[in-house]
Amino acid sequence: MKNIKRIAEVALCVVLLVSAGLAFWLRANRRLTASLDALQPTQERDFMRASLTYDAGTRTLRGTQTLQATNRGDTARTEAVLRLYMNGETGSSAAVTGVQVDGVDVSYAQDEDDPTVLRIPLNWAAGQTVELTWTVMVKHAKADAAAVITLPALAVFENGAWRTDAFDALAEPSYAEAFDYVLELICADSTQAAFGGALTNRRWETGVGETLYTVQMQGARDVAFALGYEGAVRQNERDGVLITALAGDGGTAGNLLSRAKEALEALDDLGLGYPFPSLSVVEADTGREDGLALSGLVALAQDGDKEAQLRRMTRLVARQTFGVLVESDPWQAPWLSQTLASTVELLSFRARKGAGGVEPPVMEESEAATRLTGR
Repeated sequence: MKNIKRIAEVALCVVLLVSAGLAFWLRANRRLTASLDALQPTQERDFMRASLTYDAGTRTLRGTQTLQATNRGDTARTEAVLRLYMNGETGSSAAVTGVQVDGVDVSYAQDEDDPTVLRIPLNWAAGQTVELTWTVMVKHAKADAAAVITLPALAVFENGAWRTDAFDALAEPSYAEAFDYVLELICADSTQAAFGGALTNRRWETGVGETLYTVQMQGARDVAFALGYEGAVRQNERDGVLITALAGDGGTAGNLLSRAKEALEALDDLGLGYPFPSLSVVEADTGREDGLALSGLVALAQDGDKEAQLRRMTRLVARQTFGVLVESDPWQAPWLSQTLASTVELLSFRARKGAGGVEPPVMEESEAATRLTGR
């Protein structure tokens, strides 16, 4: 009888330990979601739905995109133009097939000199709304940290023509007419994800080993998210903005989260509110010294000391903010958002270091501005 009692006690201890471990695991892997009403198409902006599945083994996303777009100009258009942004990044690609307009198969072609430009012949009357549907396949390059993904989107129509400028060091892949979107992404449970849009639902597919994410955003200029294999995610909320940090390890994710909170505080101190309900910060090699600013997502390498990281983060978050407030033309007028963002960076630096510490970074920014405006 004593042996049976001892076995029962041991079994109970094991169950308690397993339960505690499971509770800790669930707590660590719990993802905060935003409480938002489900987005629906409106007359104000174009509307996109995207449904994708991610294969980490081949680094490939496959799925469909549906865009309800309106010709808001005064004249008819003869085509619609998509920008396939991933084609502009080394080691990455994006392919569109099976294009339909209002449910009817149509022809399409990529420009020979720029595969990021895809043209769809279309008799598009002024004021007319059409539904464009296509199948997309995106493959990202190998990444030491997270890989940043941008989905194909409608190009900007400006001054009677589609903007198809080649990308350069200043032209962020986020220059597009503002639109709303809902994204559904299925990926393995071992894949970590962070989104420019607000995460509204995360559902485990029990027995399958996959997770379904549902994300939405109003007023986006891109559909951007990041994927990392067995990375670490840290989250917090500040004044209604849900902050998510994705990095290769928990310590780095925690550092990015802290810098993001400080950057939002710097904006708040200047009376500037962040324009999106969520902000994702991602450790990624963007190939850019400054990092990458997209709608609701910033990507940057984790290098430099704390002060350097904070300055870079503040500049990127401010660039997002002014990109909404005054818009941004990275080809013709990069100063619309970039100069204002640098001003926020310097003002927040002065608040921390005092007026005497501002001269070196001011000279640095001035020298960079001189190079830009002298091009």
